[in-house]
Amino acid sequence: MKNYFLNIAVIVFLGGLLISCDDSPYLTDEGVHDPNIEVSKVEYLEQNDWELFDTLVLLIDHYDMREEVNNAATFFAATDYAFAFNNQPLDSIYSRYPADTIRDYIFNERIMLEELAERGSPLTLNSASGKEFQVFTRTDNDFFAGERWSSVEPDFLYLTKIIGENIDPIGVDPITIPFEERDISVRMQTQGIIDPDGNMMHVISNTHSFGFN
Repeated sequence: MKNYFLNIAVIVFLGGLLISCDDSPYLTDEGVHDPNIEVSKVEYLEQNDWELFDTLVLLIDHYDMREEVNNAATFFAATDYAFAFNNQPLDSIYSRYPADTIRDYIFNERIMLEELAERGSPLTLNSASGKEFQVFTRTDNDFFAGERWSSVEPDFLYLTKIIGENIDPIGVDPITIPFEERDISVRMQTQGIIDPDGNMMHVISNTHSFGFN
């Protein structure tokens, strides 16, 4: 009986040792990821393994905007989490998100994280919809809430829709600004995707509400 329990203990120990030595790919440093893709922006979104961009692609195709998105110098892509609907008919989705809503995320300028970080100040520009936006970079300490996995604090790219006549100063507590005049900012979760034409695409955080609503 003692030998039986001893054997079980050895098996459990060895099993734990094997688990602790797991060399899964996500634990392995494979160097700097290649930001270049071999297909167009929309094709890249279509091919996402987790089908996270189905709603965005649906809208792009409905408004026949593939060429416009693919030719954009910069496109900010939103995941399915950004769309507010539950089993609504397609007509309701199209009514809620007209074509110019997509154009809010299309820019004629090539927006790069590295260039903005080097610039050191926000850049104000208009989207394809004609609305005014601001882009900037920031080292976000909130990103490290909990366990710190890197000694380097990365810069994050932000896109801000300007609401009202004045641009909200960066770092100012929003509560000091009237609600109807507060600019809306969103952080990128993936930044710096480069298509075959050298144009940019960034993926917006899942917490974003499409159309900046």
